Order: sequence, then C-alpha cells, then structure tokens
Amino acid sequence: MDNIILKINDMSNLKELDSSTRVARYFSHKKLEDFINTEQLYFRNCELFDDDNERKRIDRGKCKTDKGLYVAKKIQNHLNDVCKAYVSCWTLFEKENVALWKIYDKDNTGACIVTTIGKLKEQLGQNILIGAVMYNEAVEIPWIDIKGVASNYIATEFVKIEPYFFENEVRAVFFSKSIVDGISRRIDFESLVDEIYLSPFANAEVNQKTKGLLLSRIDEKKIKESIVSESIKSSIM
Repeated sequence: MDNIILKINDMSNLKELDSSTRVARYFSHKKLEDFINTEQLYFRNCELFDDDNERKRIDRGKCKTDKGLYVAKKIQNHLNDVCKAYVSCWTLFEKENVALWKIYDKDNTGACIVTTIGKLKEQLGQNILIGAVMYNEAVEIPWIDIKGVASNYIATEFVKIEPYFFENEVRAVFFSKSIVDGISRRIDFESLVDEIYLSPFANAEVNQKTKGLLLSRIDEKKIKESIVSESIKSSIM
C-alpha cells in the first residue's frame, strides 16, 4: 500500500494543527459498521466530491500578472492529471454540529467518532498531510514538494469557497499516481477513538443496536449520548 502513496519531501508551508486538537467524523450506521469490521479508513479521490471547485483554486497572490496566472493554471492542471489527491474528511470538534448530523447521517442511524490530530497522525503514518481547510477568498495557498511530481505543487486541496465554512473541515490527504475512485488505509479502530456520540435522531432501538456494535470494540465509557434534542411541533394557531 505504501508504495502507492507519493513521498512528500517538504510540507513546511502547510500550517500544522496541534496534536491535541480534537476532530470528528459523522457516520451512517452502515458506514460505521464497515469501518469497524474492516478497520479501513476510506480516502476518496477528491475530484469525485460534489464541489466543482475541488483542485481549481489557484493562489493569485503568487501570480502577479494575468499571464502568470494563466501559466500557473496550465501547470497545475497538468499536475492534477498525473497526480491524484485522496482525501479523508473530518471536522474540528468542540461540540456536536447539528448541520453535520443531518448532512452525513441522513437515515438517522449513525454515530459521530471523535479523535485527535495526534492519534490520526499516528494511525496514518508518513506522507499523509493533515491540515485545516481554509475558506478565505484571499488566502495564501500552501506549496508542497511531492517527490517525482513537483517541488512547488499548489495544495488547493486545503482551500474551499466560503459557503462551506460551516463544515470547519480538517482533511487528511495523500497523493498517488494511481487513478481510482478511492483508496483505503488500515487503522486500529480502538486506538483511534476517543469518544463516540450516538445519533440524536435515531430511535432507542437503533441506538441500542449501534451501541452493541461499538461495545464489541471499545470501552462503554467512550460511548456518549448526544445533547441534541429535536421534535416536530404542531402549530399553535
């Protein structure tokens, strides 16, 4: 597997997150079950994400003229063709995010896994970048050195347009010349997990099923009830 991942010679321009920073990922029950049973973290080819702006944001601050920007885009488009980016998406975690529950657990059966940057790095190993996504239109995009590809690759994978700011996204990213929909990386589920929150929108039976699945792998103390509570109200008029 490691020979698929391209070596990163220099990533000093990428702002590092503190190892104690907490991050989370929201799962449907099916995806959670697959994650637990296979202990494989899936990285998606980011060009298959819904956002049409993926890998298309070029830092104009480094291109002082229209001609410079044109040349930079041509070079970057070529690099994007020969080197694919594979991404695992997380979110900065302080408290639960209701919007993310509703987006990523549409069938109201899932759970939210919480871990830290340090544990994620320990599980994923070398040559996988972990950084916060930037949403500012004028942001200076980091440059990285990918062995055999470019010494000044513009890491547009860490930039999204401002309407996505609510995601507070953190991405784990690696690069490969393999062109596939996605690539999975082996992890140790029990070592990765700090806490898991049960879905606030699932019924008691579903959450009991999820809890049973989790108890096969982690200590019960790590399993938390959500603080979110919603119900449909009838009109008072």
